[in-house]
Amino acid sequence: MREFGSRLNGEKKVNLEKWNELLKIQPASEKEEPIIIKRFMSLIKKYVPKDSKILVLGASVPERERLLKEGYQNVTCINLYSAEGILKMDMHDLKFKKESFDVVIAKNVVEHSFSPWLLFLEVRSVLRKGGLFVFSIQKIDMPWNYVIEHPFLVNSLWLDYIRNWFGFREITYTEYKGAINCIWRKNEDLPYNSLGKINWHEFLRKWEERFH
Repeated sequence: MREFGSRLNGEKKVNLEKWNELLKIQPASEKEEPIIIKRFMSLIKKYVPKDSKILVLGASVPERERLLKEGYQNVTCINLYSAEGILKMDMHDLKFKKESFDVVIAKNVVEHSFSPWLLFLEVRSVLRKGGLFVFSIQKIDMPWNYVIEHPFLVNSLWLDYIRNWFGFREITYTEYKGAINCIWRKNEDLPYNSLGKINWHEFLRKWEERFH
């Protein structure tokens, strides 16, 4: 376990370094088409109650303002830069208590993760039991995703594996030309951990075997 802890801390450090390099190439901004934003917001409005305690990963100032305008008042936003209403924090190393949020939102953020297994564990950790993970992610079969810095691209089968591994249940799934919108609900236990303490070395071996 000590060896895994060293690797965990090492990957958090590497992620932060890579993300900071990425920000130099792609300054934090919101350049998405209005239809993409509208689709994602309609998903939130349909499934997320107004009184939810929400964490937004990789948030922009316009994204925060939209949520507030829609009546979501208990919103915490993080990104690798600080701005009005946005905390500086790495999504791979969340500084919040366990089970402290009802909803985690990540719009076009997951595909930028260099260690997605770590990201999914962090999301699961801060979500309360039964909490929702609302996210969009770029698809692997779109050629422009290889021009932009997207280290983690997926298809629907991979998402099924990930959802089951990390103990989530699918609430809704919508596939568009270039992206996938999902809502997952956190289950009580990690299925991978159903027989006792999780073997992190075996877990990582299986993850890397499947996704690398």
